[in-house]
Amino acid sequence: MFLMLDVVVNHMAAPAAPGPNFTVADIVHSFEPFNDPSYFHPLCRINGSDVQRINEQCWFRSPELPLPDLNTENPTVISLLNNWIHNLVEEFNIDGLRIDTAKHIRADFWPDWVKA
Repeated sequence: MFLMLDVVVNHMAAPAAPGPNFTVADIVHSFEPFNDPSYFHPLCRINGSDVQRINEQCWFRSPELPLPDLNTENPTVISLLNNWIHNLVEEFNIDGLRIDTAKHIRADFWPDWVKA
């Protein structure tokens, strides 16, 4: 039997609905180890014509379930994600990964992540 894992690298799920006018700081304190607002892109909504930038740097957001978007340009975030995937694959002897939201992260993030 092979083990394949589905992973999401670009965003986190808020633990509770924070209300319609929340800020990044209102919800990220509960994420470990991503518990600093600088680890996330600023809140922006998905609309407009710059589709690639929006996909890479905006939150999927609804008042009921905001999905804070990780700042994958931040060196600390990059390091945490690379260490996480390395440890996960090693510990559980994972045979394959399905990356659910690959198009929502800049292309030059992936080579080092894949190496990890």
